[in-house]
Amino acid sequence: MLACLTIIRHPNEAQAMPLFHQISVIAVPCLILFIPILDTAFVSFMRKLFARSIFQGGKDHSSHRMVAIGLSEKKAVVILYIFAVLSGAIALGIYPLDMGISIAIIAFYLILVLLFWIYLANVAVYSRPADSSEKRTGVFRPVMMEAGYGRTLFAVLMDLILITLAYYSAYLLRFGGEIGPNFNFFLKSLPILFACQIFCFYSFGVYQRLWWRSRLGDVSVYVKGVAAGTVLAMLGLLFLYRFQSFSRSVFIIYGGVMLILISFSRFFFRLLDEWVSRENQHGKPALIYGAGIGGQMVVREIETNDTLGLSLVGFIDDDPRKKGKNIHGYPVLGNENQLGEIIKKFQIQEIIVSFRDNGSEKKKEVQRRCNRDGLDTTVRQMRLVIEL
Repeated sequence: MLACLTIIRHPNEAQAMPLFHQISVIAVPCLILFIPILDTAFVSFMRKLFARSIFQGGKDHSSHRMVAIGLSEKKAVVILYIFAVLSGAIALGIYPLDMGISIAIIAFYLILVLLFWIYLANVAVYSRPADSSEKRTGVFRPVMMEAGYGRTLFAVLMDLILITLAYYSAYLLRFGGEIGPNFNFFLKSLPILFACQIFCFYSFGVYQRLWWRSRLGDVSVYVKGVAAGTVLAMLGLLFLYRFQSFSRSVFIIYGGVMLILISFSRFFFRLLDEWVSRENQHGKPALIYGAGIGGQMVVREIETNDTLGLSLVGFIDDDPRKKGKNIHGYPVLGNENQLGEIIKKFQIQEIIVSFRDNGSEKKKEVQRRCNRDGLDTTVRQMRLVIEL
């Protein structure tokens, strides 16, 4: 009905519209109803993948998967509301814009959606395949999570999309949103940029890194890969076309946009993992004594090890300069002199001493202070054990 209402006023003029206006007529109602359309397509695809009937009910919709990873029903609904609002805002916003800008905005949004729903696809909601004749064993994991050629192929395909979007956006930014006659140069140089950028990514080891476990140190690899690919593409155009009618500033802008896109795509899942881990902390309120490297190791262990039954509140540290700072999203609440006050305020039940040197002495000291103040708090010490 929404699709028909968009052309009902001038039905005869719809056929005479330019191609982009016809596409926008279709895109607007699709974006308004994007979330239910996406959820239906997502569930249908996943059920077909597991040889299950798409007509049978189940708890494998987007909202069910969010609850399965530990989010509350309220937060799951809020997230879907946010995506729905973004889709509606884009539908209203792109109509008066030029074609090039509208395509870029929609592409950026679809990449965000693709990454988020790939994350949801990784949630194990099927215990076993419905059809026992199918040779499907284990829990489904997307190809990008598996080692081997499948994961690399997915990464390459994703990077091809990011390269196209970054290069297209660079032209838009350079020429004020109007590509115009430069579109032919964009198409002519895009295959060269593909080849150079993917080659450099492979050469610098971008595809040897696990997408799901990207680390801050990987940024230097992304910088080298993007920079080398950009320079190599410019040299290729110089050799083939003498760089005539091509803009150097376009490639400079492309390098910055591409670095942002590839870093965002690689760190997206890690950020979601850390956020979900914090949301899933249900246990005894805990405090870490020591905000150094050892304390950061304890944070990771508490977030990923549900068997500990701890919910991290924050840190205490003897260094007064760290007070009020945030480490991995948790505040440094004070020092040892404020320990009693902090324990009472946040109802701390466990304290983990993260000192690698003199840890046993510090544990005894904290335990004596808690006993002296009549605080029913358990004190533990971090130990790093490597068995050979």
